[in-house]
Amino acid sequence: MTIQELKEFIKKEHQRMVALCAKDETKDKRTLFRTIKLMEEMGELCEEVLGFSCTQRKEKMRERDEEKLEEELADVLIVLLLLAENMEADVFSAVKKKIKKIEKRYET
Repeated sequence: MTIQELKEFIKKEHQRMVALCAKDETKDKRTLFRTIKLMEEMGELCEEVLGFSCTQRKEKMRERDEEKLEEELADVLIVLLLLAENMEADVFSAVKKKIKKIEKRYET
């Protein structure tokens, strides 16, 4: 998948979600809901990271699925991008700027 395809999916999914929501749901409410959803997905990712590093409880390790880690990483990324879309934040430009900033730190 290209970055452009990801951007198009996020725009389409954002529009779908807005259309499905209650008519009285404001942009602020969507921002709050998506932030909470992001934290939920982060919690699920944390469980998978614990399992990946073999520091999860034994009973949860038995349930571990190797593909789940990638799925949770994807969930976090998608919800984060949906949150950014709702807040009209250009994450992709911000990432480019951040990469330049990081690379500059290591220039000699």
